[in-house]
Amino acid sequence: MIREVVLAAGSALALVLTGFALGASPVEAEAQAVPAHGLIRVQAGRLAPELTFLDEKERAHRLSEFRGKVVLVNLWATWCIPCRTEMPALERLARAYPDDVRVVAISQDRQGWKAIDRFWGEEFSHAQVYRSADERLARHYGALGFPYTILLGRDGREIGRLPRSGEWDEGALRRIVDKAVMAS
Repeated sequence: MIREVVLAAGSALALVLTGFALGASPVEAEAQAVPAHGLIRVQAGRLAPELTFLDEKERAHRLSEFRGKVVLVNLWATWCIPCRTEMPALERLARAYPDDVRVVAISQDRQGWKAIDRFWGEEFSHAQVYRSADERLARHYGALGFPYTILLGRDGREIGRLPRSGEWDEGALRRIVDKAVMAS
């Protein structure tokens, strides 16, 4: 019997049901899907999709370029208030690990670089900003809203994802990043 599970994160219900379908009890599936820090690990171990995103000179990039580094793929938009609020924490994290962590902030703004540059300015020099080359990019990564961050290990495999804003430079999320950095 499948019981309804009500969770705050919009995508968490599907992840709980997926965990249940894979043999976990509803309680185990919920614990695996949404631990206290909010990082969802249901897709842990999978290689991230190799989708294209663009830099300011409109050159195409792929996540495989960052192999060997811990990568936070942050899907965001300038019109998204939680995205704007989260960005300083991502910048501080990138600044703390200049050789080991790459924050790949991929804007979903339809206005492109004009909108991005107004927000980004000189304030964020360690996080790397890109824009989506495809309006379906967020959907391919499984994002149902913004911000949406996917943490990848040095091997390009997913560690977990956060379907909301987070304080990546402190607390439980920082400890997860620290562990990923130390893993290799």
